[in-house]
Amino acid sequence: MNDPLDFSGKIVLVTGSSRGIGAETIKAFGARGAKCVVNYVADAQGQNKTDASNVANALTEPLVIECDVTNPQQVEAMMRQIAERFGGLDVLVNNSGIIRDRTMKKMTLEDFESVVRVNLAGTFNVTKHAAAVLRNGGRVI
Repeated sequence: MNDPLDFSGKIVLVTGSSRGIGAETIKAFGARGAKCVVNYVADAQGQNKTDASNVANALTEPLVIECDVTNPQQVEAMMRQIAERFGGLDVLVNNSGIIRDRTMKKMTLEDFESVVRVNLAGTFNVTKHAAAVLRNGGRVI
């Protein structure tokens, strides 16, 4: 009987995997044999890059990619890097997301639009471009 949690030889991308749920998710895949792609978005302080490097240190030969999921050109470039390094993708976990915790009265239109851009448009962009490199039997979460 095959172990359903054995991801040996599988290529896994978790967007927004520099910290939080994404970091723990990609580390769990790595602990189960997956070849992992750690994704982060650049920030002015460079904290996301540092966090992504720390996550990558817990993995075996990870690919760390800076990519803003709201930017279709960056997403397309990320998928090219994955295809060049690994030949394709087996699992995509759309984890990138932001929150702007405010009441509706206090939330600006810009705050709302940034949440929609990352959480919805980002998921669309990544899923759309991943389709080109997703292997047979691949999964999108």
